Amino acid sequence: MNRLAIETGGHPFLDDDLMHIQDGIKEALKGIASGFGGNFILSGCVVKEVGPAVTVTEGYIVLNGEVYYVEADAFTKFPLISPNLYWQVSETNSAVDPVVYEDGTSKSVHKVRRAIAAQDIGYPIVVAVADLKSVVNFALLNNWTQGGLPVPNPSYIKDGKYIVFQGDITLSDAAPGTNLPFATLPSGCRPLENGFYPAISGVNFTNKYLGTPVATWIRVETNGDCYADSNLAHGGAYISLSAVRFKRI
Repeated sequence: MNRLAIETGGHPFLDDDLMHIQDGIKEALKGIASGFGGNFILSGCVVKEVGPAVTVTEGYIVLNGEVYYVEADAFTKFPLISPNLYWQVSETNSAVDPVVYEDGTSKSVHKVRRAIAAQDIGYPIVVAVADLKSVVNFALLNNWTQGGLPVPNPSYIKDGKYIVFQGDITLSDAAPGTNLPFATLPSGCRPLENGFYPAISGVNFTNKYLGTPVATWIRVETNGDCYADSNLAHGGAYISLSAVRFKRI
């Protein structure tokens, strides 16, 4: 990271000094962000769509290695352009601008940069909203269904370079031993290698206590197929997905 090694003796304060410090901070933040995929949500920034109505919660997001503040927002989609939402960067001038320079010219130098979730309205697009920490419900297959409430829907979260499962599942109707996938992950959300993940099963996840907990497993394969123990679930048990987390490719 760049730093300004000021010494005693009356260092002249120059524009280049500020730029050197600013570049150093941006370089450091970009280095930290690179380990998480370059684009990811730090906090908040929950985007909800109900028909054409969109709400966005306040938060912070990293886009291309730079940290941005996201203001809470609510808007209705424009009907004549693509409904897809993107994280974009808006840049406006601060209320303190313009600044009068020593040469008498007025310049707007205090830039306010914010990330916004919106349709393609002309700002620089960084990444689709759906690609950042979005919760996607599993399209459950082969008679697998959601387990107990109020546990979250069986779903996965795209969090930077990682996929995190949540919710629980059970088997509604299948012969014991018929082990078919409960879901298939789309391309871009699959692991580099086939893997087993520890899981816990029980009769009931709806109360404070888990009835008859049993250790079990979840398997995720490189083609996106996700498996759970059908023998266990066929007996009416719920299987938690919450321990599954892997790096996606």
